Amino acid sequence: MTKFFSFLLILIFFITDSYAKENNIHNIVNGIAQMCASSIYNYDLDTVRDIINESIKTHKQIVAIKIVDITINNILYQASKKNGKIIENKNIYEGRKDINVIQHKIFYNSSPIAILFVYYKKGNIDKIVNGIAQLCAKSIYNYDFETLKNIINEIIITNKQIVAIKIVDLAINDILYQASEKNGKIIENKNIYENRNDINIIKQQITYNSTPIAILFVYYTNLTEIQSFKKIILTEKEKEYIRKHRIFRFAAFSNCPPFNFTDKNGNYIGMINNYMKIISERTGLKFKQIDVKTCSEAIKKVEEKKLDMISCCFKTDKLDKLDKLLYFSKPYMTYPIVMVTTLDKPFLQSIDYLENKVVGVIKNYPTTNFLKNKNIKWKLIYFDNILQALQAVSDKKVYAFLSVLP
Repeated sequence: MTKFFSFLLILIFFITDSYAKENNIHNIVNGIAQMCASSIYNYDLDTVRDIINESIKTHKQIVAIKIVDITINNILYQASKKNGKIIENKNIYEGRKDINVIQHKIFYNSSPIAILFVYYKKGNIDKIVNGIAQLCAKSIYNYDFETLKNIINEIIITNKQIVAIKIVDLAINDILYQASEKNGKIIENKNIYENRNDINIIKQQITYNSTPIAILFVYYTNLTEIQSFKKIILTEKEKEYIRKHRIFRFAAFSNCPPFNFTDKNGNYIGMINNYMKIISERTGLKFKQIDVKTCSEAIKKVEEKKLDMISCCFKTDKLDKLDKLLYFSKPYMTYPIVMVTTLDKPFLQSIDYLENKVVGVIKNYPTTNFLKNKNIKWKLIYFDNILQALQAVSDKKVYAFLSVLP
């Protein structure tokens, strides 16, 4: 191992920092929807409330959440955050111009059951959208469609993150102009990205002299934002190191979705794999995936100098042997620790409720080391992987299983 390892993972953070601010909110929204689905279907509103309140507390960007039941078209639950405190059954951010809203359908067994509304503070893409609205306002007011078309087309071409724009006139409730981008060319009067699950949409009102005149829809993709970053400039020392150490061997877990796993053809896929491809494109580094089944196996291979890096790892409160083996970068992903039990168990509000219980954890997992340092009297049972631990919960060999939310 060398100190270049630290430099490498700091590069991951550098590349993804701005990206994560926009992309992460959509990952969070998707995660909230998945966590709520079963409880909404079963009308377990206490659990829905706990999930929503905890999500608002733990994510600084989110200021309010609302869930609307599709079948009865009524609010199931909503909450807001003010001065670090949760305000239940009230959304104090509704209609605020400085707050964005993401709408996300919640499904259970492939059937839509509710709409999730997540209110969050504006980021970089929102500033771009606000700028577009200001640029277009006068042309819309004067019905100068030629200028409007030129503005929209130029914005789509020059901003790689944006793939389509649509403007709807409020007075006639009809589309004034829309355009899309495909293979670097503008497709006028057509939006080929409408209803695409991999495309995000921001809607903003356009005003002229304080009067609302139109609605702006901006369609954008998070992946494009990563691709728009310039090639990373390396120092001469870093370039020399890469020339001498062209290939980095890293631990590739075949059963750790969505981070790192294999598809039906045995190819490695997942979030980590995507990061590695981006870093390789921008640095010239090459990565060799070394198949490992467990964290214990990965650590052993590092000790034996058969691995150069582990892509999913973090420090615990107390320094352990990993600190002597590896250089740690700044965090580039954040995921919560979850408690898994069978449905007949009561809802666990915190790990304190596991006092004197038999709890399953993954052997040598970073979260396991973190949990071992907690001052709680429990009996920890160690498993080699997540599937084994989940099976133990199902067979009631352990009361609960603790791990990161996959």
